[in-house]
Amino acid sequence: ALVRAGREKAFEAAISRYVTGPELDTALVEEERYARAGYLTTVGFWNTASTPRDVVAAEAMASAEALRPESEVSVKLPSMGGDGPALDELFKACRERGLTLHLDALRPDTVTALHKAALRLAEEQPDAVGCTLASRWARSAADAAALAGKPVLVRLVKGEFEDPAGEVEPVAGYAELAGALRGRASLVEVATQDAPL
Repeated sequence: ALVRAGREKAFEAAISRYVTGPELDTALVEEERYARAGYLTTVGFWNTASTPRDVVAAEAMASAEALRPESEVSVKLPSMGGDGPALDELFKACRERGLTLHLDALRPDTVTALHKAALRLAEEQPDAVGCTLASRWARSAADAAALAGKPVLVRLVKGEFEDPAGEVEPVAGYAELAGALRGRASLVEVATQDAPL
């Protein structure tokens, strides 16, 4: 329990710069501010390892019910129990409200199931679901090739977690993924604080 508590404190410290506040209402205030400035927004609930799956699913659904059309709900799929009824219910709510759903990458070992779920949902509603590719993971080049030409939105990130199966230099990998997807993906979202990149 002590080790888990330490990991959760480290996780909370790492994400603090991305969190607008502890409640959805705070995120909605920020979302309104960005919308007025002409930006589209993504809202996601940052859970810890001990957050129950039903709480993660409920928070995602609350976001889907509160966000303005053309916004995006982001969820770490393993945290809400993986592909299943809760995901289908969330995706249905997003479609009904004119939102996109983003399935965020967590660790390399969860990506295969995540992309499979995104492709399944995209068959129901093309261009309404997206997923993440981490540029530091060696596997992402093959993942980009598999997603190219599919009606799935792709978000590029450098990636937080290491891939024990192999890594590449994140900046070079990022540029390679962007090049591989250019003109072949429905939409490529560039998610980085690295301005030169």
